[in-house]
Amino acid sequence: MTRSRFITLDEANLKGKRVLLRVDFNVPIKDGKVADDSRIKATLTTIRYLQSAGAGVAILSHLGSPRAAIYDSDYSLAPVAKYLSQALDQDVPLIVEWLEDLQVSPGQIVMLENIRFASGEKTNTDALARKMATLCDVYVNEAFASARREQSSVHGIAKYLPLAYTGPLFVKEVEALDKAVNNIDRPLVFVIGGQRRPEIKFELLKTRFEDVDKILVGGVIGNTFLKAANREMGKSLYLPEFLDLSRELLAQAKTQNKAIIMPVDIIVGTSMDDESDAVIKKVDALEPDELILDIGPETVALFQAEITPARTVFWTGPLGLVELDKFQSGTYEVARSIARSDGYSIANGGDTLSVIETLELSTAYSHLSTGGGSSLEFLQGKQLPAVSMMEESARVRYAVEREY
Repeated sequence: MTRSRFITLDEANLKGKRVLLRVDFNVPIKDGKVADDSRIKATLTTIRYLQSAGAGVAILSHLGSPRAAIYDSDYSLAPVAKYLSQALDQDVPLIVEWLEDLQVSPGQIVMLENIRFASGEKTNTDALARKMATLCDVYVNEAFASARREQSSVHGIAKYLPLAYTGPLFVKEVEALDKAVNNIDRPLVFVIGGQRRPEIKFELLKTRFEDVDKILVGGVIGNTFLKAANREMGKSLYLPEFLDLSRELLAQAKTQNKAIIMPVDIIVGTSMDDESDAVIKKVDALEPDELILDIGPETVALFQAEITPARTVFWTGPLGLVELDKFQSGTYEVARSIARSDGYSIANGGDTLSVIETLELSTAYSHLSTGGGSSLEFLQGKQLPAVSMMEESARVRYAVEREY
């Protein structure tokens, strides 16, 4: 019998068990409400499954980076508990003091307060891991977005529990991303935009440069490449700290006959608000008082010409200021092109997934990754601590079973 690399929930007897479900609900909170619910929505199926199996479900997550051992209401998961109560159509109370005694009845769902309020979480202390392990019968890791962190609630705890399962969302992320690392169907095209996590995005480009066939860049990432290619930027945002690496990659592309496709035309404005007009012009025609706020139609056509024949497409980050209608067209057209392509398509990042959801294209993508930085690091080929730990937990469990 071929064993899975993980112990999955279809092997679990959950009836009457206290389940500690580690998720990554590190979501933006605005005015006391969840501002981006993509990660939470992706996990609801797992929560409902655990409840229907007769388990008491204690949901554990971090939010932001508060100081350890100091309660700060700005980092409370109370808004998430409120969201869950509405989404699950039942009361999901927030349990603030839970580390000393966790009581959760079969069928009940509770939200535990921010694990990063606890001393030892970020330093992955054995004491905290052992303590959490005593509070549950079953541990389920559904926090792939935190898999790159070696911390007590996503890594250390699994060492001290005989029943440590990997959740279906976690497994799905690993299997989907693996197709763009170890089982590549070519041509492989990266579409890289946005301005979040630039250090990981540039590291991804550097480490996977030999593997990727075409790189399409836009947004602030694209602006940085344009600046590295000696284009005038006007008032456009770019990333000075990555100019040298951008130059290296452009030089490497030239010597290896690879393509880093930058915008050739742009949609510009004089400010990042509704007061600005949106004007299409060539990159070389940018005025000193203008900002690049979207890719233009010629660039869209160039991108489409590479996306259509691709067999694998990975997209992270919008290609313009999608918060404003007049600067959405480039990103939206590329999103539609990827959705129409016959290849395997992976989209990553909250802003990216929001665009796809707005356009009602979710079912047209092969995989929508909520893994954030963990997905980007996985695609670099890095060993993620939580992935390694859950694999090790499976190896130990199966070795014990073979002895009997």
